[in-house]
Amino acid sequence: MHQRTRISGQLAAAMGLYISVYACSAAGLVFVSENSLLNPLTNSTEQSIQQNNTPEIQQQLQNEQNAEQLQQNQLNLNLQREQERLQQENEEMRLQENQQQIRNEQLQQQLQSQQIQDRLQDRNEAIR
Repeated sequence: MHQRTRISGQLAAAMGLYISVYACSAAGLVFVSENSLLNPLTNSTEQSIQQNNTPEIQQQLQNEQNAEQLQQNQLNLNLQREQERLQQENEEMRLQENQQQIRNEQLQQQLQSQQIQDRLQDRNEAIR
């Protein structure tokens, strides 16, 4: 077991590259860091490749973040529109209820007025 560990350590040192990847679960971000003790850069081409790769990764991650934010904004907008639609429906229902209540009150007043007129007419006929 000790020998395997030593060989694994030698392989890692021979490769000269140690990359730590941390995943940020909420945004899906990945940050890549290099351990300079295990990865001494031997030439400028390798360094250039790594430097050019980082902005591409960052751009890709930024694009993913933007897409997620856009999707969230669209969901929020849809929710807001639905709430406004429901509120408008509620207001229309209240308006209809109020109009119906007014009609009912008017009919009630007409009925009472008609009943009063009928009683007065009955009294007048009784007096004659």
